Amino acid sequence: LKRLYVHESIFDEMCMALAKECEKYKVGHSLEEGVTHGPLTTKEQLEYVRELVNEAVEEGGAKIICGGKLPPITGMIQEGGYYYEPTILAIIQEGIHRIVDEEQFGPVLPVLSFKDPIDAINLANASPMGLTSSVWTRDEDLGYELASRLDCGTAYVNQMSSSHGTTSSVNWPSQGYKMTGMGCNRGLMGLLEFTQPQTVNRRKI
Repeated sequence: LKRLYVHESIFDEMCMALAKECEKYKVGHSLEEGVTHGPLTTKEQLEYVRELVNEAVEEGGAKIICGGKLPPITGMIQEGGYYYEPTILAIIQEGIHRIVDEEQFGPVLPVLSFKDPIDAINLANASPMGLTSSVWTRDEDLGYELASRLDCGTAYVNQMSSSHGTTSSVNWPSQGYKMTGMGCNRGLMGLLEFTQPQTVNRRKI
């Protein structure tokens, strides 16, 4: 999950619920029992995530609900490791935020509020990425309608992936939009990726 859009009526409640969920996570060495989040891949990646978070707070007016720092040096966490606490970041001000638009590949979830569902769709579609999205609502028909408007290769309603309550199928095409990637796999469209079209014109004599 890269970014989350929440209706303004439950925005604060959702941020607090997410922070409470983060309390269940344990950052540390992957060989340590109970660890849910290991280190980032490189020092450069860690610094990139820290830069995005700090920039969002200092320049974009974002609020850190939880996390936003390096974990304490305990257990098998050694000084100099590339660890970062799971972070919930409330985006308060409108505008361009790198933490929202760029692929951070870190344990940070920016949360943004919306008033009208169409505004949420427009905000989501403004992203240069478009792999998967999900819509969560008690109104399944509305969820389907909104999901169909998202610029992404796969959209879910009230689930995060096809493994949650449904069976994945090789008949479903899988692809991304925009900068997420080109081409397609699975389904008829995926098979056609391995073919080379040819047109032959013959004049009747």
